[in-house]
Amino acid sequence: MARSPISRLLFCLCLLISSQLMAQDDKNVVVAGPAWEDLLEADGSGMYWDLLHKVFTAQGYQVTHSEMPWTRAESMVQGGRADAIMGEYNVASTKDKYHFGTWPVDHDEITVLSMKSAKHEWHEEQTFAGKPVAWVRGYNLAVRLPVEVKLTEVNDVETGIKMLQSNRIEFLLDYEWDIDAALENLKADPEPFERHKLARIEPLYVGFAPTDKGKALAEAWDKKMAELHASGELDKLFQEYEYDAYPKP
Repeated sequence: MARSPISRLLFCLCLLISSQLMAQDDKNVVVAGPAWEDLLEADGSGMYWDLLHKVFTAQGYQVTHSEMPWTRAESMVQGGRADAIMGEYNVASTKDKYHFGTWPVDHDEITVLSMKSAKHEWHEEQTFAGKPVAWVRGYNLAVRLPVEVKLTEVNDVETGIKMLQSNRIEFLLDYEWDIDAALENLKADPEPFERHKLARIEPLYVGFAPTDKGKALAEAWDKKMAELHASGELDKLFQEYEYDAYPKP
């Protein structure tokens, strides 16, 4: 039987309150954010899950994932209502919003999607300088771009693809696996689209809450990550998931 809107709201509120209570427990690590294929799957599988267990479960913590959109996750962690968010840029605009460890969790490889019919000449970021560009709301890719764009933030990649198809934007920036999943969800033919990867790759970090607990978790992260690197386990983990070599700090 389908849930009523009120019962769905109450269910979401229960999850939110549960996450906040767990975030107050020093031995619980509440990771907030979207589920990502092969990284942070809803069923508890993926490379980020494996890494979180190697770092925190091994030190006596219990790790849980509170699935939610990116912007809400940022608000939860920055407000101390969750403990961590995976994949933040450690830049001037985020340094006072989180505690960061020294060791990154991953690196970004941004894919630029456009329509072949537009016949754009590729010159890295200069290709879309001053042009209509979209990315998912809250991703804040502007911090890693050296050019200004006419930005539209979208709720999901599917919306961005539809805007490309209707010529409302000229470029969509996101991660390749999200683009592939969105095209599949839309049952869209990939042939009319053109892809390029930005050559410049930036490290991504775990953003820990700006609290005493968050600071302690960042220190615990660095301590264990150094051990995993020294033992070779980090490189082995990345190789198991057919990722590039671990992006050392």
